[in-house]
Amino acid sequence: MRYILILLLIFTSAAHAAGPEKIATYDRKTWPEAIDSNAAFDRASAFEGYHFLDVLSAVDTGSAETIRAFTGVKEPDMASVKRWVRFARGELVKNFNAAQRQDAKGWGGGSKIDSAETYLALMRPHYLTLPPEYDQWKERSRKFHTRYVYEQLRLAALFPRITSEILKLDQSERNGFELNDKQFILTFDDGPSPNGVTGKMISELNSRNLKAAFFLLGERLETLPPEKAQALYAGHYVGSHGYTHKAHPRYAQWQSSIDRTHALISAVFSTPSNRIGFRPPYGQRTPEMIAHLRTVHHSLVALWNIDSQDWNRKIGPDQLSDRVTTLILLWRKGIILFHDMYPKSIEAVGALHDFSREANIEFVDPG
Repeated sequence: MRYILILLLIFTSAAHAAGPEKIATYDRKTWPEAIDSNAAFDRASAFEGYHFLDVLSAVDTGSAETIRAFTGVKEPDMASVKRWVRFARGELVKNFNAAQRQDAKGWGGGSKIDSAETYLALMRPHYLTLPPEYDQWKERSRKFHTRYVYEQLRLAALFPRITSEILKLDQSERNGFELNDKQFILTFDDGPSPNGVTGKMISELNSRNLKAAFFLLGERLETLPPEKAQALYAGHYVGSHGYTHKAHPRYAQWQSSIDRTHALISAVFSTPSNRIGFRPPYGQRTPEMIAHLRTVHHSLVALWNIDSQDWNRKIGPDQLSDRVTTLILLWRKGIILFHDMYPKSIEAVGALHDFSREANIEFVDPG
């Protein structure tokens, strides 16, 4: 009970903000082990999952009063909260079992588990007997997951009144959890950037032989001659972010925004309409948009499950890569959201690629 009260005090100041007042991140160097093998990745992943589940279990997610106080959402959608909690707990159980497939000894003697409670019970003795050099990591990681659980529960409490990446509206949507264990896709929104960052980001990706997905705004793509756009994005996947960066559920011209940008991308890049995924601004969409994409364009909504939060001015490239690395360890698969508007994201992507080569994770071609 005391821990729940502390959590409520932490988040009271952010209750009515448009977005999270503070972003979950922490210095990965506080984890005292090198993550340079499958076994090392699995060990770090298991402990991050432990903190996440331990923090989540301390919140009474079945109580509307608790969720209201914890998230600041006056009328939380409890069905969505419960749906997300079930999903998140289930994913962590899958991740625990995936780690054991790679290491026969595993955390549970190699046997599969079927509940988050078993995960916590098996990991708790390992956690409590960690030597003192892990104390700083324990403190920082728990704060991270306290903040991150808040971020996620807040989105769930608002869904579907305000849609986001937190849950699917339709099973045709893609959010990254469909990928195989230790597979990730890099994605970038809002380009082509007017400040030249898109070109620099693509040069960085190309120098590392990485492929990425870029979700373009039609009004920005129109500013480039077709041959320049083709050269800029050569070898990478191009999708739609709509014609203008507006929340489409409240945008009367949403259908025109989708159709116009699909037609523009198809003309510039010779891409069939059914190969052009739509990344809705802010992740906000409606069943009508999904149906329109399916019936008119035979395409789908492309979401994400790892948000770098690179738009936040208070965090730098090290904090970006540390946040994404921690979420890579937590979820073990996914679509990572960046924006090709910020120079700091270039450095963060480079650091993540270096980590991927040491930890044996794969950034897959989105094409």
